[in-house]
Amino acid sequence: MAKKDFYDVLGVPKGTDEAGLKRAYRSLVRELHPDANPDDPKADEKFMEVKEAYDVLTDPKKKAMYDRYGMAAFENQTSAASSNSRAGGGFDTRSGGFGGFGIPFDDIFEGFAGGMRTSSAQRHTMPARGADHLVNVTISFEDSFKGVKHEVELTKNDICATCTGTGAAPGTKPELCPVCNGSGVVRTVRQTFLGSMATQMSCDACGGRGQVIKTPCRDCNGRGRVRKNHKVTIPIPAGVEDGVRLRMPGEGDPGDRGGPAGDLYIQLRVQPHSQFRRSGNDLLVELPISFTQAVLGDEVPLKTLDGTINVKVPEGTESGSVLRQRDRGFPGSGGYGRGDLRITVRVATPKRLNESQKEALLAFAKAMGDEALEGTNSSGKGIFDRVREAIRGDQK
Repeated sequence: MAKKDFYDVLGVPKGTDEAGLKRAYRSLVRELHPDANPDDPKADEKFMEVKEAYDVLTDPKKKAMYDRYGMAAFENQTSAASSNSRAGGGFDTRSGGFGGFGIPFDDIFEGFAGGMRTSSAQRHTMPARGADHLVNVTISFEDSFKGVKHEVELTKNDICATCTGTGAAPGTKPELCPVCNGSGVVRTVRQTFLGSMATQMSCDACGGRGQVIKTPCRDCNGRGRVRKNHKVTIPIPAGVEDGVRLRMPGEGDPGDRGGPAGDLYIQLRVQPHSQFRRSGNDLLVELPISFTQAVLGDEVPLKTLDGTINVKVPEGTESGSVLRQRDRGFPGSGGYGRGDLRITVRVATPKRLNESQKEALLAFAKAMGDEALEGTNSSGKGIFDRVREAIRGDQK
């Protein structure tokens, strides 16, 4: 049968440099290796075809002859080389490669055999961290401001008290697996045209644990773990925001084989408040005052989240003005610093006045003088006009 063009075998154009040939070869070796294609009866043939093409094109002298004469230059040599390769096989320490391939076997099959061996052994014999848990917690706006200790109940795994986590019934203990001799893996060796090929798989007899339990504990059915309800007190710090996720290390499931316990995560939801709002670390609130208080000024008591304070309202305060109380807002991250309390003043307009109140207010407005107050309204009306219209109920 006529051989294929070596460049076509490797899937590269003529003139490809050595690095390009090596990349193509590595990719094909992974894809066409007989161990990776156990159901393909021509796997060995395809594999050797790739090897032969790579051997020729990476040898400067052979490549020069092939580029000039084609396959005719190697009809005898290639068949002999193929026979020798099949007869020899094994690991060639002189070339540093597998069967004289020129590329280290571990380099070609990176993670193919060695990776499987490492993962199966480590997965079942090394310490393993316990599982994490997540709970959703809703707290009040006041609690987010001051901080609170919140108790939750969750069901998680716990070490079985009867067998102390071994999984074996009292008076017995786990035994070394007779199949894998405690290694957790089973090694098999088979002969191929390349020589002996060793593979390792997780031991089915012990599930890769290296031990078997002949008499399981009745309380945990050999698991070494039981499900139990736990009450956990969560310290929620002052200043937490809605949507924050807290973490409590070591409050998850216990680890295996001496591994650390998992963590407990708390997803927080903060309920809104009817009076207060939050902006960053600032606490926002509105303060209603009377028209007289706005004009003359006053000290107005205000109940906040951490006690009642007296807010000083300056003379002539307009509705919508913001008064700031330093360091009376939410605590900052880590407890450092605090935000401010921002008080938005809302001046209440009187809606129902008796005759004496109307006369007094009109007298006040006349005494103030309308001309001095002109221009304070976009409509051109002074405060006198607006006060009079509000009292008489004919404002438009």
